[in-house]
Amino acid sequence: MKYLNIILAIFALVLTGSIKAAPIASLEITGGNFSMAGAVGVIHPGAYANMTVGGYDGVISPSPAHTEYDYTPYSIATFEFGYFGPVSIITAPTDGVNSGFAPLSGDITNNTLTLDLSSWSMLWCCQLFNLGSSSDLVAGSRCVTDTSFTNCSTPIITTYDTATGEFTAAWKAVVTYGAFRGQLASWSITGNVSAVPVPAALWLMGSGLIALAGLASRRNKI
Repeated sequence: MKYLNIILAIFALVLTGSIKAAPIASLEITGGNFSMAGAVGVIHPGAYANMTVGGYDGVISPSPAHTEYDYTPYSIATFEFGYFGPVSIITAPTDGVNSGFAPLSGDITNNTLTLDLSSWSMLWCCQLFNLGSSSDLVAGSRCVTDTSFTNCSTPIITTYDTATGEFTAAWKAVVTYGAFRGQLASWSITGNVSAVPVPAALWLMGSGLIALAGLASRRNKI
């Protein structure tokens, strides 16, 4: 009986951990905004708004430098960036200059959502810029940035509504090259997220162990 109680205690700890920290199963972008260099763009969902967990989304489409181009069929989201015209948001392992950006992942602990959006990138005027990593230029950042404007990957931590799955996440990143090199970009996105359910096998195993404990207890009484 003593050993069975120990097993039950260990199982309870494992099960509690499984409930508290669950990987995300889906994430959909519903809106938000982007600001940089005094201009603000309102984010609108694109054809790839329902993002792929563990993968990359969007297409590097032809991007002529004119304000009439519609990126919606190719993007996670789009926005109009003032005078600079339309911008497409995709995720990619490289922006052509920097590489090794991880695909979308995340987990939920109670009402806290932790996301890896390091592959988050924007396509503007034939150039792809990775802006999913945070920068030391932001007060309180956990990264170290030098004069080369190097970003570093850190998780985005926010809260979410456990009843509806809705969340709002915000972060800042510095543009590391191109026409906007050194500019600080601010992101705020809204969306819906769901978690992977605790496997039924854990509950079945727990039920079995509890039954065994009850049987052992009855035998001891006899």
